[in-house]
Amino acid sequence: MPFSYSCFISYRHTENESNRKRTKQIAEALKGELEYVVPLNVYLDVERLKGAPFYNESLASALCQSVCMVMLYWPTYFSMQHTFCSREYKLMEKLETQRLQILAQTNSLEAQNGLIIVLAVRGFHSIPEEIRSRRKCYDLESWASSPSMTKTLAFRQTVIEIADYIANRSRILGQLPTPPDPCEQCPNCRLPSIEDVLPWLQQVDPNQVGLTFRSALPTRQIGYI
Repeated sequence: MPFSYSCFISYRHTENESNRKRTKQIAEALKGELEYVVPLNVYLDVERLKGAPFYNESLASALCQSVCMVMLYWPTYFSMQHTFCSREYKLMEKLETQRLQILAQTNSLEAQNGLIIVLAVRGFHSIPEEIRSRRKCYDLESWASSPSMTKTLAFRQTVIEIADYIANRSRILGQLPTPPDPCEQCPNCRLPSIEDVLPWLQQVDPNQVGLTFRSALPTRQIGYI
């Protein structure tokens, strides 16, 4: 099974309309640049943009079929009350490990680079150290507060750099010999359970120890842009 998406955009549901608009602006800017360099769609859970914290198991399959994951980070991204972002991250981390091992077997230098890209809308320095120390992380805060963010030259240059990075990963993974097929198990892919991610959440943010969490969310259809 070939990849279906250039990237999966992971972000925290928000009730605030201006925050949802900012998320959509970033997603559209990235989609626009990726269209130039990768012949694949960008995956975005559009229901979250409507203000509905719904969850659908097909998210896992879509994430598996994505070359990279782009994390739109702010300090509540890794929340113990709303764990779906953490579950998306941990699934992609697992997929990343498997795919980089395949790259290593081909003696590709790209095996040393990750498939998860972090865009900090707020709180760049609150990104957990284990993530910031080994991933491509970008601080968007100085632009994200501006209504004309997407017209800012520095922002556009950053988006181009990210799109080129994803395009490179897409090209390398697309040239892998088959077998192994990096997307073979995608139809049966599932997110880790809440219980699976709780120990990790407590490790990256000890302040969350003792907080309660939501065990389930209603389901709803999702889509791509």
